[in-house]
Amino acid sequence: MAYNGLWTLNEIALRGAFYISKIKEHVVLFEEIKGELIELEYKEILRRMKKTKSNNIELNVFAGRIQKIPVRLIATVLKDDAIKRREQRKKFKHKTLSENEKARCSMNLIITNVQKEVLSIEEVYPLYQLRWQIEIVFKVWKSVMNIQKIRRMKTERFECYIYSKLIWILISRDIVRQSELKLMGRSKQQLSEYKCFAIIKRYAFEAKEFFLRSSNKLREWIEKIENYFSKYGNKEKRKNHANSYDLLKIKSYQ
Repeated sequence: MAYNGLWTLNEIALRGAFYISKIKEHVVLFEEIKGELIELEYKEILRRMKKTKSNNIELNVFAGRIQKIPVRLIATVLKDDAIKRREQRKKFKHKTLSENEKARCSMNLIITNVQKEVLSIEEVYPLYQLRWQIEIVFKVWKSVMNIQKIRRMKTERFECYIYSKLIWILISRDIVRQSELKLMGRSKQQLSEYKCFAIIKRYAFEAKEFFLRSSNKLREWIEKIENYFSKYGNKEKRKNHANSYDLLKIKSYQ
């Protein structure tokens, strides 16, 4: 999950579940010192990292001025170009930045209730990055497959409609995944699920005629789609960003 309210996160924890979330800018942090909760400023977190010459730090803190939810905080120092971009965005809204605001712009701050024995500090941020794969799935369902666009109809017809949509989504996803495995094996080429679903949608009408009639023509259609994937469905490689395969440490694609 991305940014979530502290009440929501506390509810997740109370149900025995786990979360990894970025912390909203307005959230106040507290640290327990000699049995008393003292406000922990962002500039103090940054100062401690500089003192230890470390790029990250892990602290047990309490989040929220009212809620004071016990969380595990992982702070990571950003690279200079990322810090500069954040400060520029901040200055667009506020002409000057306080030392505390500058320190906040210098770090990625993630909170979780997963114990360090289960998830190390090095594993937290990569796992947080992977959650976007879930967001992409829902984006594809809505933006490409238009699963949310439903006319008024009888219950029975609606059930047929939604089941057919979900079946087509599963078939499309399987085509994309099988194609990606082939391309990764040949050229280490990772595909964009969003782009590939859009390609399938564009040429889906061609498959209607022979989907249940001719396996040979269906195979030809899939090969054609795979060719389009190779040309137009590549996932854009962001500089200094690991892809999902790198994050999961998948080394073999064959």
